[in-house]
Amino acid sequence: MIHKPDLKCVGGTALKPEQSQEGRATGSQIALPSVLDKVRVSAREKLAVLLNDAFDAVDDVFFDLAERSNFNQEQQLYFETMRTIRLRKKSVIAQYFVQWDASFGRLKDDSSESETSIMSSDGLSLLQHDELEQNVAVDSMAAKARNEASQSIYQLTARLDAIIFHTTVNQENNPFDPKQICEAFRKATFDLECSIKHKIILFKLFEKHLLKHYAELVADCNQILIEMGVLPDLKSVQKKNARNEESKTDAAATKGQQQSTVEEGSADQNLNRGVAGESQNNSPAAPSFFDRLQNLLGTVRTSSNSRSNRFGYNGGNPNTLGNAVSEAMASHLAVWGQSIGSATNNAQMVTNPDLVSLLSDLQQAQPSGQGYYSGELVPHVDVRNSLGGLLTQQEVAVGPRRVAENETNVIDFVSMLFEFILSDDNLPARIKALLGRLQIPMLKVAIIDASFFNMAGHPARKLLNDMARAGLGVSETADLEKDAVFKKIQSIVQSLLDEFSDDVTLFQKKWEEFAGFMQQESRRAAVIEQRTKASEEGKALSDTAKSKAGAALMDLTRDKVLPEVVVKIIEDVWHKYLYLTYLKHGSESSSWRFALKTANDLIASVTPAVDAKQREKLYSTLPILDKALKLGFKTISYNPFEMGELLSDLDVVQKQVLREEVPEHLQEPELPSEPTDQLLAAVSRDMAELAQETSESVLPQARRTKAAKVTQLDVSKRPAEPSKPVLPELAEDDVHLVQAKAQQVGSWMEYIDTDGTKTRCKLAAFIRSADKMIFVNKAGIKVFEKCALEFAYDLKSGNVSILDDSLLFDRALENVIGNLKKIREKNL
Repeated sequence: MIHKPDLKCVGGTALKPEQSQEGRATGSQIALPSVLDKVRVSAREKLAVLLNDAFDAVDDVFFDLAERSNFNQEQQLYFETMRTIRLRKKSVIAQYFVQWDASFGRLKDDSSESETSIMSSDGLSLLQHDELEQNVAVDSMAAKARNEASQSIYQLTARLDAIIFHTTVNQENNPFDPKQICEAFRKATFDLECSIKHKIILFKLFEKHLLKHYAELVADCNQILIEMGVLPDLKSVQKKNARNEESKTDAAATKGQQQSTVEEGSADQNLNRGVAGESQNNSPAAPSFFDRLQNLLGTVRTSSNSRSNRFGYNGGNPNTLGNAVSEAMASHLAVWGQSIGSATNNAQMVTNPDLVSLLSDLQQAQPSGQGYYSGELVPHVDVRNSLGGLLTQQEVAVGPRRVAENETNVIDFVSMLFEFILSDDNLPARIKALLGRLQIPMLKVAIIDASFFNMAGHPARKLLNDMARAGLGVSETADLEKDAVFKKIQSIVQSLLDEFSDDVTLFQKKWEEFAGFMQQESRRAAVIEQRTKASEEGKALSDTAKSKAGAALMDLTRDKVLPEVVVKIIEDVWHKYLYLTYLKHGSESSSWRFALKTANDLIASVTPAVDAKQREKLYSTLPILDKALKLGFKTISYNPFEMGELLSDLDVVQKQVLREEVPEHLQEPELPSEPTDQLLAAVSRDMAELAQETSESVLPQARRTKAAKVTQLDVSKRPAEPSKPVLPELAEDDVHLVQAKAQQVGSWMEYIDTDGTKTRCKLAAFIRSADKMIFVNKAGIKVFEKCALEFAYDLKSGNVSILDDSLLFDRALENVIGNLKKIREKNL
């Protein structure tokens, strides 16, 4: 029996997981071993010291940068960032450890996916510039730290894998890996209000003061595990592949049981490397991925049969495996180890050419009606029974034959891969149905070409992955007869079924054909998407500019009584001028401050002075105000004749203020002398005030006065937008709101309407300043937009599901291998 050892501490205390292996919980219920907590606490203490060192250096660095700056505005920004970081230091450090502690959760459930997304260069181009720069900085820091401590990381990963029973520890889920440590810092500083330039400086300080000591941190963790008796004799090994990924295990334990465990863990790590396609660069002496896969399959078969003999049930019975595997895999395990063909002792082994020929017969015999061709019907291919039937039919002519064990394993394994593909909810149903028809062609490739499982870049795998990724955005509600991508996938699948016999190079030709087609489609969609994105970003910026300009003028004019000429200048001229200034320079610019000062001086110029000194100051500012107003008129291309009239009327009011006369807009209207006239005037005035109050109830922030020549200040002259239902606010730490705000541009998702209609779309832009998420279809055309709160409620209600656009074949490999490892562990 092969299982992980019951590791012993130096003092003789057994290291046991919180739950026994027989009564093991699943998912988040699984508790981590206590020895891991000791390592975590020690590392946390060291990280806290190093983080404080990094933040302590912030003041000196930013102060020095401010002193060397030649521009006052730039100096001010450095000081503001320094102040912000100083105020947020404690909260950022606390959030850092929240994020880092969360990375330990991935050790509790091997089904949890890595946060590192696989994106093409096109996908990266859709990321916001700031996010892209942060991602590049994090990747660079992590890669440098990993290279400097590669051997220590390898040893720590192997030791963690030895004490974690329910999942395989690797670079993606190891909390002590530099990527996890750097990623926690990126998330902790996500909402830090500073420019990306200043945030990158903070990242550099993190690298200088914390990652500089990363090798010491990993060495300390290794030492703790050694002292606790976890693989104390693990030797350093040199990496053997060109891509500097996890190397093959060369660990040697002193006792036989530990030796077996290390070898088993090595096989699992090698399998994981094979899934990622990294084994193609291994040395000739290293076993291929398929050889390691055969060993795993043999181990599973042996352990299943052994458990069946001891407890009296079939090892593949789904009832005995609980939730470890799917029903589809359980059906394969029900015939696990049974030969295909004759079971007699004198049966001959079917040669590979004969097996490929038999599979070609099955390929041609597959149903090919319109329903299968269009993807409306899902193919059901029982290769085992079909092959067994053909061999039985030929038994009279050529004698009893059966498929060799290795080829039987390939048949079972490929069948399980396609069971996963057909059950994958990420793909549209009709795309899954089309790809499912390639089971026999792919099986033939796996039998003919030994590099099929070893090479991530194998043409057959690339073609399947690319068609799956292209089909991800195909909407089931669309007219697929007019969908170019669907028609192309349909054509490629049918041509492979018709033409593929045993020449694997056909897949390379079909991949090149499909890649060329998708290059044109992607280019066309990218252009439309970019236009959509630019239009929406421009619209969002415009809305923000109007809102900022209106709010600023409202603040200046609130509760003030102004003459009609000033109101007209502010409404018709200065609102537009502020709007353009915001678009060009932003609200932090000197131009914006100058425009607001001019508006304030304009209001002050028609407000009676309280004393001679203020009147003298007002007199001296009038020429400057006149020039500034003319600049604003000219900037928005205002009619020169109307400008002259407005400035002339303004001059009249300003001279009244300078002569200490009461301006007309501040004078009380004279009452008629006759009683009847007075009564009529009072009624008219009361009716006017009633109408005014009704208008103010619609725009409560607008200011009105009793002066006849004063008009309402209205800086929001825009058509009313359709109202949306108001959603209750969610807590900042609400899991769905956090997920919504962290959603990456380029992510695919599927929306389900109230009538059950499914819409597939991609997040093309996340305009955080305006809180707008723009969704497009695969053609790049806008489908709808939402705010983060709306999207969070969609996630909460289940109306939207995030789709996984990673490589389909690789996901299938990971899933099947992971399930096989679960079965092996459960049967031990």
